[in-house]
Amino acid sequence: MRTLPFILSLLAATTLHAEDLTQTAQFRLGRLLATDSVNFVIEYPEYRALSTTEIKELQQSGFTPSQQVVFHSQSSLSRGETLVDVSFIPVIERDGQWLLAQNYSLKPVITGPHFSPAARASIQAAKVAEQSSRYAAHSVLAQGKWVKIAVKEEGIYQLSDAELKKAGFSDPSKVRLYGYGGRLLPETFTFTGSNALIDDLNEVPLYRRDGSVLFFAEGLTTWKSNTQFQTNTFSSYSYYFLTESDSPAAQFEQSTQTTTNAPTTITTITAHALLDNDATVWYQGGRNFYDDNELQTGHTFRLPLPGSTDESCQLSYDVAAQTSSNSSSFTIYNAASGSVLVNRSLSKTSDGEDARGYRGTVTGNFGSEVRLDIETATSGKLNYLYASYKQQLSTLYTQSAFSPSVSGAVQLNVANADANTRVWQLGDAQSVVKQLPGTLDGDVYKSTTTDGNKRFFIVNVAKTYPSPTIIGEVANQDLHADAAIDYVIIVPASGKLTERAEQLAQAHASLNGLRTKVVRADQIYNEFSSGTPDATAYRRYLKMLYDKAASDADAPRYLLLFGNCAFDNRMITSDWKKANPNDYLLAYERSDEEGYNTSYRLGTLHDYVTDDYYGLLDDNEGSRITSEKIDLGIGRFLCTTDDEAKTLVTNTTAYMNNTHAGAWKNRMWAIGDVGDNNLHMNDAQAVCTQVGQSAPEGLMLRRIYPDAYSATEEARGTTYPEATASIKRAMQQGALIFNYNGHGSPSRLSHSFLLDESDIKSNVSTALPIWVYASCEITPYDQSMTDMGRSALYNEQGAAVAVVCASRSVYANLNRSFNKGFVKYAFAKRADNTRYTLGDAIRLTKAELVTYNQYGQPATNTIGNDGTINKMKYALLGDPALTLGYADPGVVIDSINGQPIGGSLASIHAGQSVRFSGHINADTSSDTADESFDGTLYGTLYAPAQTITCKGYGSNSKLTYTDYTQSIFEGSVNIVKGKFAFETYIPRGTKLQQNASLLSLYALSQDKKKEYNGRFSRFCINQSSTSEEVDTLGPKVYLYLNTPDFIDGGAVGTSPTLYAAISDSTAISMASGSMGHDLELWLDGQTTSPITVNDYFSFESGSYKQGLLEYPLSALSQGKHSVTFRVWDVFDNSTISTLQFVVRNEGTPSFDVNSTEATPQASTRFITSFASLATESAPTTVETEVYSISGMRVWNQSSSIPAGSIFAAFDWDLCTYSGQRLPTGVYLYRSKVNDKYTDTKKLIIR
Repeated sequence: MRTLPFILSLLAATTLHAEDLTQTAQFRLGRLLATDSVNFVIEYPEYRALSTTEIKELQQSGFTPSQQVVFHSQSSLSRGETLVDVSFIPVIERDGQWLLAQNYSLKPVITGPHFSPAARASIQAAKVAEQSSRYAAHSVLAQGKWVKIAVKEEGIYQLSDAELKKAGFSDPSKVRLYGYGGRLLPETFTFTGSNALIDDLNEVPLYRRDGSVLFFAEGLTTWKSNTQFQTNTFSSYSYYFLTESDSPAAQFEQSTQTTTNAPTTITTITAHALLDNDATVWYQGGRNFYDDNELQTGHTFRLPLPGSTDESCQLSYDVAAQTSSNSSSFTIYNAASGSVLVNRSLSKTSDGEDARGYRGTVTGNFGSEVRLDIETATSGKLNYLYASYKQQLSTLYTQSAFSPSVSGAVQLNVANADANTRVWQLGDAQSVVKQLPGTLDGDVYKSTTTDGNKRFFIVNVAKTYPSPTIIGEVANQDLHADAAIDYVIIVPASGKLTERAEQLAQAHASLNGLRTKVVRADQIYNEFSSGTPDATAYRRYLKMLYDKAASDADAPRYLLLFGNCAFDNRMITSDWKKANPNDYLLAYERSDEEGYNTSYRLGTLHDYVTDDYYGLLDDNEGSRITSEKIDLGIGRFLCTTDDEAKTLVTNTTAYMNNTHAGAWKNRMWAIGDVGDNNLHMNDAQAVCTQVGQSAPEGLMLRRIYPDAYSATEEARGTTYPEATASIKRAMQQGALIFNYNGHGSPSRLSHSFLLDESDIKSNVSTALPIWVYASCEITPYDQSMTDMGRSALYNEQGAAVAVVCASRSVYANLNRSFNKGFVKYAFAKRADNTRYTLGDAIRLTKAELVTYNQYGQPATNTIGNDGTINKMKYALLGDPALTLGYADPGVVIDSINGQPIGGSLASIHAGQSVRFSGHINADTSSDTADESFDGTLYGTLYAPAQTITCKGYGSNSKLTYTDYTQSIFEGSVNIVKGKFAFETYIPRGTKLQQNASLLSLYALSQDKKKEYNGRFSRFCINQSSTSEEVDTLGPKVYLYLNTPDFIDGGAVGTSPTLYAAISDSTAISMASGSMGHDLELWLDGQTTSPITVNDYFSFESGSYKQGLLEYPLSALSQGKHSVTFRVWDVFDNSTISTLQFVVRNEGTPSFDVNSTEATPQASTRFITSFASLATESAPTTVETEVYSISGMRVWNQSSSIPAGSIFAAFDWDLCTYSGQRLPTGVYLYRSKVNDKYTDTKKLIIR
């Protein structure tokens, strides 16, 4: 049994409350039996007597101690395991003294009937068997011919023999009907009784008459009470299925019920009338849709009450209005009498609100029709009018299903009846529709039943009823046969995205061994919601897989919703009418203000979309979704087209295969917004602390806080251009994670315009980072828009592999807890040392956030708490089965300049070269190298960490933090048989310090399957070299645009790439900031606005004397320009080079070339594409060239490609024309298609 220690020390305080002493903990206790109970004990406590003052203050708080500590616990389930949240006040009373327990251990104790391990296993197996028995082994849809039909509303429908034959059924007498219509599925699942969920499809008996059949079809609306109703907002139609079979069909039986007691006579019933014309919304989210009539000028609404007995009518209403400038009000008049029924004010909206509404009920006598004039002081809309009234039970008026709601036997006296009048008792989970016995007495049909709480419908068996719409034949399917699936991927019903989803599923099956299943949404609806779209159907399917699992290993682990969704699931509003629902998945929408008879608020703070709902799979979950723990890792791919899906799958599988691996994977950036009394920077600092506790020590964590930079006042407000430039540079260089904390919106980060959507779209990088936005509504993924998250995912030149963000406005204090939890679990590992996935990290975070004490207050845990909807607004826009690709520890430095590492800091001299030697081994305590490891080591040498004091903009204090802001060298070397020697030259002008410098290291194996990192700081640069070595010549620079053969003064497009091939006889300096001399460039002679380009320079492998600068220029105006570049060597000699050029708008290139290997070691293939020439009748001449960084062409190959082709491929063995293998280093390549060149690109030979 696990114990948890608590150490409590009371500080002197002016007041002491019970809440101050409350202690909390959460225990994961595994799979308990229903007979188990959990108690708690405190072991080995030390007690301190409370003072009289402390006792009095606790008494004033309402606390009275017992002789033993009183524990308050609450149990919940997560993946079948019991989680117990416990809270208590460690104060007892003994011998008249109040004693506070300190330095104790808290221990859970499981009590209950004693069972042997074998007996417990047997009981648990029986439970699994019972849960599995809830489901059919196979769906009825698995075989036979099936045709789907649709109805618009509840009622009796007919199908003629001719219609059945037209639908493909040769013998109408053998046709059978299955389904239960489109009423909204319950969100808390019941598996027994008349209200139990119907599994698969149930047969509905058909009333057969000459030439046709009749049946009752459920509609989309459920009458919950006299003031509440529920409409399925996922679908506009209710669906059933037709089939034919030689086996006997379910018979339409006549009830043979007999009553022993005198039945209650029913001549009137409670009827319901509804006006609910959904057409528009105030806010694009949630479940509230409104009539499109404007109420500010007043509007008259009519609601017929057929058969009203003129008794009192309950009328429920829902009216909303915009109140952004001032408060508003609405008035409801009885149009018949002119009297005022309702006059209510609506408060002014606050931030995050679009409108305010009110739901209420009035009682009155409206006769046969409710006629209301409704007027609002500001722009207003009606949601609905819902009337419950007494109606004469009559064939003339009673056209809907009804229930007398009377216990025991009833006699239904139906007026205006004839010989064809019948009463049907409608079916439920335990019974099918049947005809009640009855007799005609004059024009009254008297029918008797034993249960007046059932639902009934009056039928004329000779009448011609409307026919349902024939949708078409449905292919056989059998989701009920599914079991033991790790990863479920749901795609839209159209099937347009299925192929891409299958590619992703196959990648996980082959690389990660996951059992995967791609399933179309309509297939789920067919078996789990009678063919009617309903988001709960997704959850029912997953619940089936969960219940059928014999162990946790066989339960589903991940869900990917592979498709876009819309808040308007029915596509009825103007923004969505042109969309096809079959191209989208469903959005599960909620509001935190769904109560009745109350005012409510509409907007981003209250109306939200969440995918967490689909992961609530333990029994009895679904009613308290903010406090229940999800059981799946859930993600969503925001794609509608095949191209979008291809981009997401390609990037995800590239990440899984480590295709774009590099030193960027060993960096993380924390970004904290400015202002709000340092709130967001403190949040970022808290995240950094969590990263320090959870991530491998070698991960290089950097910070960008705008408040540490200079502010600029512009017309649009205060901006921080230097901070923005730093973020954009970091994005281009790439990082494992970008973690932003602060204000945000779909179009930008920060009120200070720190980063906007165009910056995300224009980023160029080979890295595949994860963006975490602890910020408001970065991506409202149920709304049609471009936003920060989507732009990051779909940037073809520099995409994110995943985005974690909120879809609505959120609160900073709760964001911090979520953010800390995500980084905690993203870097965590299971007991078997395997990594949690991104979906696991979200799941475990949200589970830990739900912890409460007996005061209903959030309890203490390691990350914080959130029992609100805030956490549910956060979504993973990415693959939930993807693991964070960080490097584990494994790079070890053994010696510096041949001297073994000692106990004190090694002394390094400025003005001399230094050599760090070391080895690779996953066991960092081992002195031996892993000789199987060959690859590349990337290293960055930093000066000692700097202490940075922010400027305190918008705050009462100035935040201070430390960061490694000054780099001295960044390069790479080969690793051979697990050993390496990393050498560089320390610039002569380096500041001498006694504090430790830092060497950050990242190692990547040749096959990219192993990654290790290291962090070495056992040295300092504290002495100058006494060498008399002299170097008076600056570096050599070869400057060009796009291609090495660029001519000074030549023409380029608006976004060329600047290259600088640099070499020096001693060493090139790239010491940044005040350390030394930055690599700088400036355009058009603007020497006062230099651009620092250190981050765009890379040394050749194993060298500190030569390298290449690659800097993308963008958005250049047409005309003449110049670019000037300056570089320094380690002896403070500089070289300045200038290049003239002319910008012409050449349009978008119509062809491209790519190398199949970015860092080839044996060979690569160059693929040149030219789709725009596909219709040309003449052959296409294609030539691919490779250059050294000095501009010498080292290889080329050309060919004439037949007309109609759209690509050419050339293989290259990394050798020159003479067959000599080229040395490792940076090379450039391009292709010429006929007489036009592609863009030049870079590859690195390893």
